[in-house]
Amino acid sequence: MKTSDQRLARALVAALAVGFVYSEAATLRLSKEWWMNALPAKPDATIDQTLAITGIAHAADLRRAVAEAGWGPHEDVLVLGATSHVSPNDLTQIRFSASYLLYPRSVWADAWCDERGDSCSGSDASSDAMFAPKYRGTRHIMLVGPSNPFSGARAVMQVSPLVRLVDLQ
Repeated sequence: MKTSDQRLARALVAALAVGFVYSEAATLRLSKEWWMNALPAKPDATIDQTLAITGIAHAADLRRAVAEAGWGPHEDVLVLGATSHVSPNDLTQIRFSASYLLYPRSVWADAWCDERGDSCSGSDASSDAMFAPKYRGTRHIMLVGPSNPFSGARAVMQVSPLVRLVDLQ
């Protein structure tokens, strides 16, 4: 090897070594800052953000309401969203959040074409609110929307302005 090539190789190795040392030092410094600064205690922000579209402020509010309603841990729950207030994507996110919060219960989701819905043609939503509970075989319903189509329901608990827990039996 020529001396100029050797010098270049030594310079590259030295630059790499300095870069590795700097990177490790920065990682250690930032890790120390991250571990030394305690995070404030707060509810699960991801779940709370998803539930915010329903008017439920904290995940604990939904868990507490379901417990007060007396729904057993192995009873299915149907999230029934009014098409006038819940988009299909939001309904899916609400279902996933409810599934997480209400585990081990199975949580299903369906849309219902309420009287305020603009157009339900071409959607999978049913115009009969009783269709989904009968189809799923559920009696516990987390109703998301401004109105309650289950006037003869045994128990209705208002969780938020848009969410009611309804027990059909």
